[in-house]
Amino acid sequence: MLNPKQVLLYTAITHQGRWDDMFVALREKKDLPDPDEVAAVAKKYEGQALTIFDDLYPDRLRNAPRPPLVLFYQGDIELLKDADRMIAFTGSHDSGSAYAEKMVATIAKEATKKGAIVVSGLSRSCQSIALESALSVGQCIAVLSNGLDQNYPIESSGLQAKIAKKGLVLSPFPNGVKPSVDGIRARNLLLGQLGSFLFVAAAKKHDGVLLTMASAVNVGCDAGCLPFPAESEFVNNSLIRNGAAMIESADDLLFEAGFKKDE
Repeated sequence: MLNPKQVLLYTAITHQGRWDDMFVALREKKDLPDPDEVAAVAKKYEGQALTIFDDLYPDRLRNAPRPPLVLFYQGDIELLKDADRMIAFTGSHDSGSAYAEKMVATIAKEATKKGAIVVSGLSRSCQSIALESALSVGQCIAVLSNGLDQNYPIESSGLQAKIAKKGLVLSPFPNGVKPSVDGIRARNLLLGQLGSFLFVAAAKKHDGVLLTMASAVNVGCDAGCLPFPAESEFVNNSLIRNGAAMIESADDLLFEAGFKKDE
């Protein structure tokens, strides 16, 4: 007899992690073949997938709107136990700001030294810098917009492999799913929902960073921003004026996140 986790996993694979298609298939009990085939597929992904029914699935994510029903992973899944230590880092992939990149590197590294778990995407600039800096002194979590067997952007492939060995790589998509606009949107939503706090390094009008911030607010997650000079093209200062905390150091970040060090 099939169990719900096997059904979810099979549905995620056959519908390539597309939430709407999965929801319809599950609701209408469609596309389920012979139970032995479903069980065989589920067994193949044993130790590589976490469903919404599993104990390790983050409560913050479980209670979010449209949570991913399955998370595929490589690495140390036990990191998800420390939900209160997870701080999400985001920033425009084309920030072009040496100031933002330098501050992200410093803040991510120092916060990790003090026990935080940095969560971010592998996008160019601020996100990949946050992960690389955190990984240099501890563990971190990378969230992908594609299957785990894909590398996007290609220049982050080495970093992705290192995180899979030393930290945790997560994706709402099974192997074979290539990067797409919808995948990037799903990743941005997931980033905002995973962390106990969201740090915005560099945000521009109309980019995915604002979607990440909106998703964080929707699940009751506080956010903070790196301040910029008044003439900057970035909207960080506007976000601060509208309630985001001003973050200028790792100590600021950990304080605003309500972080408590181990005794």
